Amino acid sequence: MAAFVLSVVVKDNLKGQEAALQNNVISLCLSQLEEPNALLKQWLAICLGRLWSRYEAARWCGVRDTAHEKLYSLLWHEIPDVRELYMCVCVSGIWCVSGVWCVLVVYGVWGV
Repeated sequence: MAAFVLSVVVKDNLKGQEAALQNNVISLCLSQLEEPNALLKQWLAICLGRLWSRYEAARWCGVRDTAHEKLYSLLWHEIPDVRELYMCVCVSGIWCVSGVWCVLVVYGVWGV
């Protein structure tokens, strides 16, 4: 429930994104990806994607916290919805707004 609420707070809301970044939401979300609950993983990925959307400081925080490596494991999740969400976040450009994310995603997923 909290991941859903956070994803709503940061969606297209610069003040919400800034508050989330100041309160280490990226690190918290990434640490919760280890939980077995698939629905939680989905909302964590959505929250992170919305937090990074059009907010360069949050994207760099994600790079620093190696978010690409931690989210990469979702690509082989046993539940298709979790895998699809990972690919949608990659393909939709939420990560690929800056060149750094394009390089990290391509290198991480396809081994180029």
